Amino acid sequence: MNKVVIGVVVIIIIAIGAWYVLGAQKAEAPTTSGYAWQFTELPESATAPDMPRTGVVLEAAGKTYVVGEFDGSCFVIEESEWELVEGEKSGVICWWAGGGSEVGIFEESGKIAVKVGQLDEGTAEGGGIRGNFQLLFEI
Repeated sequence: MNKVVIGVVVIIIIAIGAWYVLGAQKAEAPTTSGYAWQFTELPESATAPDMPRTGVVLEAAGKTYVVGEFDGSCFVIEESEWELVEGEKSGVICWWAGGGSEVGIFEESGKIAVKVGQLDEGTAEGGGIRGNFQLLFEI
């Protein structure tokens, strides 16, 4: 009788393992934006030795695009407490000491535009800046 119980337990464990490997792992949700960002830490700025610099690369529609090099450390907006600006599909914030750049993906006139904008946290006397986006390239 013990051999039968052990056999049933082994079959159940194998079935659970097969379900996990074949079913559960394939249930991962795709990225909501369809865009993937890659960051590369670069040597510190020559003009500001303590300031980090980051290389940004975008993967979209099966292609890789070198976006550029930015002052500060970068992160994906959708993976943070920040929110995308109106019309932005995905984006990256590169931030250092109260300011930086934002790279955003926008759909405009049926085309996908990659733009860079300015960020500044502002002062007690005046508000910050988030905007002034300029076209880098179209996908």
